Amino acid sequence: MPRHIILLGPPASGKGTQAKRIAKKFGLPTLGTGNLLRQAIEDGTDLGTEASHYINKGLYVPDELIEALVADWTMRHSAGWVFDGFPRTRAQADFMGGDSGITEPDIVIGLEVPVGELERRIDSRRQCRDCDTVTNTFVHSGPSCPEPQCNGVLYARNDDAIDSFRVRYQQYQTLTAPLFELYRNQGKLSLINGAQDPQSVFNDIEAALEKIASDSDRQVS
Repeated sequence: MPRHIILLGPPASGKGTQAKRIAKKFGLPTLGTGNLLRQAIEDGTDLGTEASHYINKGLYVPDELIEALVADWTMRHSAGWVFDGFPRTRAQADFMGGDSGITEPDIVIGLEVPVGELERRIDSRRQCRDCDTVTNTFVHSGPSCPEPQCNGVLYARNDDAIDSFRVRYQQYQTLTAPLFELYRNQGKLSLINGAQDPQSVFNDIEAALEKIASDSDRQVS
């Protein structure tokens, strides 16, 4: 099976949810740059303080800050990973490989979701302060985390305000959406309908991963 997997998609497309499912199924560590940045902000680090000025306005954090964060993380997970939210720009995509020490992806999963559905998800999204589980008010209306043995409190993230989301979505359209064409030209892109329920999305992702593995086996033989 592919060991280096990138998930691409707009905000609220389900990248985080699917990254966790892939990681659990195939025993791969997952890197969510959003969660790492939010932790840095909570810890009051220099990176967190600098990043918060961008995140709270719905803007992308500068490439050099993200690249340093990701390069440090991948040094400890070179055998395989799932990237959720990296790369987000062409510069970040070009940063991978070579001197960066970051392995090029085996497959890029592109999640496609209409903007109206994204806004509906953003308005209802809640995240656990303790374990980072993401849920929404349509399936879980209580104040506590739905995960067993976790009593964390759910909260609405600052960057989930609709106005902030619309800025983030425009940033995504300008900076990240062009990566679909980049990875399509490299023969690494698999498009998935992310508007389905999470299990159906994962089923399609799993089929795409199995196809890559099967194609690789045929090339070797």
